[in-house]
Amino acid sequence: PVALHSCGNLKLIMDDLVDLEIAAFNIQTNTNDLAFFKQRYGNRFRLWGGVSTQSVLATGTPDEVCKAVVEIHDLFGRDGLLILEPDQIVALPEENLQVFWETASKLHSRER
Repeated sequence: PVALHSCGNLKLIMDDLVDLEIAAFNIQTNTNDLAFFKQRYGNRFRLWGGVSTQSVLATGTPDEVCKAVVEIHDLFGRDGLLILEPDQIVALPEENLQVFWETASKLHSRER
């Protein structure tokens, strides 16, 4: 399996990338329309990441972090198409990381 990381907008080449059967896409949330990719590619598009480091985790409030985790989970997680992580790993506020993991853990527990 191949996982692909990209910090850029992949819309123009995503058809080709999906046809290559990439196992998971770790892409920058702020530059790509994840809902569009989910709608267009269905279960052929698997996401590794999903929560914006830049606009949510680094600068958002705990409520914004919780909302972003729930939204991406609702979009991809219910179908087993999500490896939930920040879209980039950099130093982040401890409080926001704590909310991220607590929210993800609660969502995961409800599915069992």
